Amino acid sequence: MVFLTFLTAGVFAQKVQLSAGGGLLGELSFNNGLKASIDDSDYYWGFRTYSFGGFVFFDATYAEATISLTHGWMTSINSDDDGTVKNDHARLWQLGLSLLFKYPIDVGSLSIFPLLGFSYNHVMSFKLASILSATTYETNPSQYSQWGVMTGAGLDIPFSALLYLRAEALFHMRFDNMVSTKEIINTSTHKTTLGMGPCIKVGVGYRF
Repeated sequence: MVFLTFLTAGVFAQKVQLSAGGGLLGELSFNNGLKASIDDSDYYWGFRTYSFGGFVFFDATYAEATISLTHGWMTSINSDDDGTVKNDHARLWQLGLSLLFKYPIDVGSLSIFPLLGFSYNHVMSFKLASILSATTYETNPSQYSQWGVMTGAGLDIPFSALLYLRAEALFHMRFDNMVSTKEIINTSTHKTTLGMGPCIKVGVGYRF
């Protein structure tokens, strides 16, 4: 509420500046899945992804909309009281959408800003490589898609009156997906886990 109050006050106090740009990003997501207790034993089913790619953004001083395309590697994680087992690796292509609210603070020629908003990660392609047979097959990729919440901070460094460098460090929290839901159906005592991890973005923007 405090953040939104400052944001609203800033909108009326200053002129909105429009800009757009693009760059590169890297992201790690872990703890996606569910935990369950069966026959007095604790189990965890989930996956971990590492993603790299590019993005374009559209900025209106107090809000930033981003579209990204990333290639990722996924590892499924199964653990119980006896230990953790990492299963087959998978390759996936993802389309990311996010809308983040921001409040810029000028520090000399620099601009720093807190960020808070939501995201949607749509998995377009998923191929799982079998370690034993070295063959690949596709499943329904959209079942791995997730909604999420992002928060963090950004920094704009001007090159000129129109060009600037933008860097952002974000914490991405993801909600459960259809894969987790399907597993829950056959589990007596369970709870889904929140996926989480850092997202780093670096790009160049142009002010209109």
